[in-house]
Amino acid sequence: MALSVAAALVFGALWAGSWISTTVSPPHRQFNDFTVGRLMDLCGYKVDMRHAGGGYDLGRWRGTRCDALSELDHCVLKCLSVAGTIEIGAACFSDCVIE
Repeated sequence: MALSVAAALVFGALWAGSWISTTVSPPHRQFNDFTVGRLMDLCGYKVDMRHAGGGYDLGRWRGTRCDALSELDHCVLKCLSVAGTIEIGAACFSDCVIE
């Protein structure tokens, strides 16, 4: 009898713990309007518009400039397209210059 009560209590505690952990767990890592800004197509690279706040003039990679991108431009645009935060994006230019 005591063993079955102990087993029931352990099961209840584990069930309650799993319910609590799924209730308070963060949402899936999907991009939405709150985690990502609007994306721009800059010369074939999808860049978050919020990187303009990191000091980049995103308009300079539009129009005819796409026809003659330098290696530095490609590096910066590639870095900005995968940068998750503005702080990481702000370091893209200096990282590309070092490369």
